[in-house]
Amino acid sequence: MLSADEHTTIDNIILSEIERKSAEEERIAAEKERVANYEEIKNLYGTNGTITLSASEWADNMQTVTVPDVREEDFIMFYPATQDDHYAVIIHQVYCDSDAEDGNVIFRVLEAPSTDVTLRYYINRGVGGSDNG
Repeated sequence: MLSADEHTTIDNIILSEIERKSAEEERIAAEKERVANYEEIKNLYGTNGTITLSASEWADNMQTVTVPDVREEDFIMFYPATQDDHYAVIIHQVYCDSDAEDGNVIFRVLEAPSTDVTLRYYINRGVGGSDNG
């Protein structure tokens, strides 16, 4: 049989655990809200990512890739992801021939690379359009 002090101690432990669990649930909810707010703000001004120009996808020294989440009024900046990609861009004279229309971007080269070339991109919201490149 438990004494009154032991019951009080057990009750306090249970209460403490309930309070800890409640605080953790509030923290998780606040973190989800923070992440959602961050994504909303980030996408107001721009977003970034990577694309890969596949060595096997060049046709007539041209390749079309899809950049997700591009809007007509956006401006996209591309830059090599690694030093090797940088060399490939220079050696093969990789360049962006047109801005994204419906998310598609056309790249051209002087000579098709024999390896994939990875490019990072940054989409600057609302400052471009189809005349920029």
